[in-house]
Amino acid sequence: MVKVEVYRTTAGVVKEYDHSLLTTAELEAVLSDDVEAYSLILDGVCLACGGIRRILPTTGEGFFFTTEEAFNIPYLFVQARHVWRIMTDELTRVQAMINILVPEHITFAYALGMVPEGVLRRAGPTGEDYVLFVRLR
Repeated sequence: MVKVEVYRTTAGVVKEYDHSLLTTAELEAVLSDDVEAYSLILDGVCLACGGIRRILPTTGEGFFFTTEEAFNIPYLFVQARHVWRIMTDELTRVQAMINILVPEHITFAYALGMVPEGVLRRAGPTGEDYVLFVRLR
């Protein structure tokens, strides 16, 4: 079995492990004070990074970034689901905007127990549609 390590994403973790899957702006957002994020590391490289930013006291906005290799490691997403459940334990609503052109991300949202709530037409940076996924307690 592949050994994937899970770390709370901090500036120190970003320095120690390769987080090149994230742009500089994405890294800044992940490291901001109002975000709880985790990195899934394999052989010193971050394969996935995800977390939640609180937008209201009981509502969070989820996000995740993945590499192509991440989808070839099923156990990686078992760990991600476990971390997700812990992070969302006290929230009544968690939502995430998923690019409709990336079916792997849609599959992952379903795996996290989320369901589609609506389509956001031309919401992407290049005009692509996004699906708003939600998990309610």
